[in-house]
Amino acid sequence: MSAEKERYSSEYRRRRRKRRKKPYGCFLLFFLIIAMLAMAGYGIYQLLHDDEPKPSVPVSQQESMQKDVTKREETIVDKKAAQQINANYNKFFGDAKYLIHIHKQSYRLDLYEKGKAEAIRTYGVAVAKNFGDKQRTGDNRTPTSWGKAVDIPKLYKGAEAGVDSLKVPFRVEEICDASDWTHDFHDGKGVIQGAYGPWFISLDTGWDGIGIHGTHDPSSIGTMASEGCIRLKNSDVAELKKIIYNDRKGVGTRVIITEK
Repeated sequence: MSAEKERYSSEYRRRRRKRRKKPYGCFLLFFLIIAMLAMAGYGIYQLLHDDEPKPSVPVSQQESMQKDVTKREETIVDKKAAQQINANYNKFFGDAKYLIHIHKQSYRLDLYEKGKAEAIRTYGVAVAKNFGDKQRTGDNRTPTSWGKAVDIPKLYKGAEAGVDSLKVPFRVEEICDASDWTHDFHDGKGVIQGAYGPWFISLDTGWDGIGIHGTHDPSSIGTMASEGCIRLKNSDVAELKKIIYNDRKGVGTRVIITEK
């Protein structure tokens, strides 16, 4: 073979090798582009469909933060309630020095003194076994509105049956020494001595037998446990009695009972 033919043959083989290599490079580039597009598409999909972003703090910490927010909101609500009571000074207190506000769902009794926007005392309470406003005798509900006693409207203006105590407050009728009182709760335990604690603060509500009193069972505070009355720890009802007793022996003290 001549030198010219040999050179031509070598050149021909080299060009063929180059042509064979080009398609592999194109395919590699093509797949790389497809992969990058797929990754970009997946990222966009995640961005559009990720309705619940990953928490940046632990769940336990988030729950704690939520509780703090809820507590702050409740504090704001409580302050607004206090401001509302103070704004309606004469309507709520009347000629009494003190006002009692019982919050059923938060199991709390707040005691206000005339001229002070914030409660001077706060106690934990137990309320009736069943939810809602009292409808009839024996339904195990704590009333938030006036009952049907026929003489009530004559005693207190506007205290018609069904009128909310937030519009026309209940009244303290009398405070009784209940240290020797007994009661059968019909729970199989028989008659309980000291069932009402040291004091029974009887309320005019239009319903019979509703009052604020102590208890033989302090573990019931913060629960729905009574037959309609409001229970306090014995030490708390003793302190409450002592405070309001300074104003006309507590008689006529206004009492508001609300669900919240």
